[in-house]
Amino acid sequence: GLYLICAPFGRAVIDILARPVWIYVSVAIMIGTVAMAWHDASTGLHGYPAHAIPYIPALIAGPTLVVGLSRWIAGWSHRTALISQTLSLIGQRTMAIFVTHILVTAGTRIALVGVGVTNWTAIAVAATALGIALPLVAAGLADRLRVTAALGWR
Repeated sequence: GLYLICAPFGRAVIDILARPVWIYVSVAIMIGTVAMAWHDASTGLHGYPAHAIPYIPALIAGPTLVVGLSRWIAGWSHRTALISQTLSLIGQRTMAIFVTHILVTAGTRIALVGVGVTNWTAIAVAATALGIALPLVAAGLADRLRVTAALGWR
């Protein structure tokens, strides 16, 4: 949603949407969306309600929050080299993460359920952590073996 709004106008729109007032508006929209989704889920869902008119503001608010969070982290991370280096590493290996994270997260879920873990929070945390960490390791290995380009990761 945000891309479609910003593409014709360029960075100026992103700079406007990253202002604190729009971040606060976006937080309010997302809180309202969560409350509405909670209510809708309790009444029984029919079809795919995410495309319903009341949910459309969240299509703009979510990416606006991501832009705001990114700006906040960028302004704050220069003080801590570890955070800056970690974010840089993740950014440089985004394609490897994008391509392989589904395999890793699904495999993690399957393995954890297979050994009897049923707590969805534990599964989600483990799958998310491994879904980033293992692709980063795979990307580093691919760099060392000089196969990154053949894999389409650069």
